[in-house]
Amino acid sequence: MSKKLVVSPDISLIDTTYKRAVDIWAVFLDLDKNRLSVNRSRFWSFLKPGFQHVECWKYIPPGAWLRFDTSIELIIPEVYADPPWKIMAHLNPTVKHVRRFTPSGYWRERFYIGPITCVELSKAFLGISAFFVRTPFQLYNFLEKENDRRRS
Repeated sequence: MSKKLVVSPDISLIDTTYKRAVDIWAVFLDLDKNRLSVNRSRFWSFLKPGFQHVECWKYIPPGAWLRFDTSIELIIPEVYADPPWKIMAHLNPTVKHVRRFTPSGYWRERFYIGPITCVELSKAFLGISAFFVRTPFQLYNFLEKENDRRRS
């Protein structure tokens, strides 16, 4: 199991003016073979192993984890007591903690072409506007590059 944590630098209250705080755990994993869509589509074979699906988790104190399973044009919310790396250990997920601020009233993309996938719904949760990010692995790389820019 790989678990990657991204810790942003300390943030003051001034940084939050007119902004929305995003504190989400992005979980990248291979889909369970029992899911109906995996059995019917050859599309999944083109995605990088370990990055066939992305979903968002949010920690709500005092110990609840909200899971937003983002399927095609559908969000399935669930509540768990354990974090995603414990619940999905059999799927070997890559977990990335995303902390960022987006402007209030922010539009993701003004013009969009294509289906609403797990990546598009996750980008909405994370407040990301990146037109060419279409697969879970591209989203992971985008978050890595954003984190590297923030550190330097």
